[in-house]
Amino acid sequence: MRRKEFPAAYWWVWVGSLVNHAGSFVVPFFAYYLTSQKHFSPLQVGFMATLYGAGGVASTVVAGVAADRIGRRLTLLISQVGAAAAMLGLGFAEQTSLMSVLAFVLGFASYAAGPVFSAMIADVVPTEGRKRAYAIHYWAVNLGFAIAPVLAGVMAEHDYVWLFAGDAVTTLACAVLIAWRVPEHRPDTGAGESAEEPTADQGLGRVLKDRVFLGLLFVVVGVITVYSQFQVTQPIAMQDVGLSPVMYGLVSAVNGALVVVIQLPVTRVIERYDDGRLLAAGALFLGVGMGLSVFAHNAALFAVSIAVWTVGEAIAMPTSNAIASKLAPPHLQGRYQGMYGMAYALAAVIGPLGGGWAFGRYGGVPVWVGCVLVGTACAVGALAIGRGVRHRTVAHQEEPVVAGT
Repeated sequence: MRRKEFPAAYWWVWVGSLVNHAGSFVVPFFAYYLTSQKHFSPLQVGFMATLYGAGGVASTVVAGVAADRIGRRLTLLISQVGAAAAMLGLGFAEQTSLMSVLAFVLGFASYAAGPVFSAMIADVVPTEGRKRAYAIHYWAVNLGFAIAPVLAGVMAEHDYVWLFAGDAVTTLACAVLIAWRVPEHRPDTGAGESAEEPTADQGLGRVLKDRVFLGLLFVVVGVITVYSQFQVTQPIAMQDVGLSPVMYGLVSAVNGALVVVIQLPVTRVIERYDDGRLLAAGALFLGVGMGLSVFAHNAALFAVSIAVWTVGEAIAMPTSNAIASKLAPPHLQGRYQGMYGMAYALAAVIGPLGGGWAFGRYGGVPVWVGCVLVGTACAVGALAIGRGVRHRTVAHQEEPVVAGT
């Protein structure tokens, strides 16, 4: 990893993400917290996680439009401050109704940051370097996630309130860092275009007419539906076999730690291959890896499951993010990333609700088999849209900038 390969603004975004995710104590422990401390059922846990995801569905497109209109940095600052406030409130809330509201607000504020970070990276990194840039950024995210569960497990042994307070502090620290070191960036709309808000055909309307991009979103929804089981059904399954909070934290840290180890080598490999095939491979690894939970009855076997789907995560996430950025015109980067983020958030609604319901009613086997089937279907879909992705990307790169496009 060469520091001079990307501009300074990219690296400050990278550092901000690292700080933020190193303090992401609540999300990986939220299901465990709700079941062990609040005595929620699997369906109730799925419902709370669904509210969190629903907040993201509501916010990502709004954040993408705001990033294009009022700027990346201001949108990010608003989202981070809001997330910190909701996090603290959730840590002290006792009533289920208040927790539900705060879970939605937290999802709204937290998910809003994703499209902005992605747009910031696309603003300063040329198209040909974005797959690597997103992969290295994703490496920072997982470096933080490798640290967070271990620290969170130790905190949870003393008092769960520390998880919420620590998460809020690091979220605010990320906001301060971005405000201090990352300059505002609002890309030009293109030669001959007005600086005013784009029309429907130039804004979200154009995004919704991009069939290749919409195909990508369907695949992303399926992939993240599988991935989201790590936040709900897999933690419940670990608790069912008797893992302690500390052991759960250690097993969960396999995900972040493994991405830290393999992401950069994987990045060098994926730069050589077609985006559609890479996305298909990532979907298969995610589906099969999560499906291995059907055999898991101790910490070691859950660690194996996590290791396999982590390989898929390391391939699929930066690849899909890079495809989205390639398909987006510069002046619509925020909107494309907002829709991409909405696909993530929509899956964060579908995955926890469906997984929590199925796990509570039928047990783990249908959930894990379903993950394999969804992962396989997404792999087929990724191969199907691969040719369209290549054609669309080439067409966009060769398209001249003209008024009204």
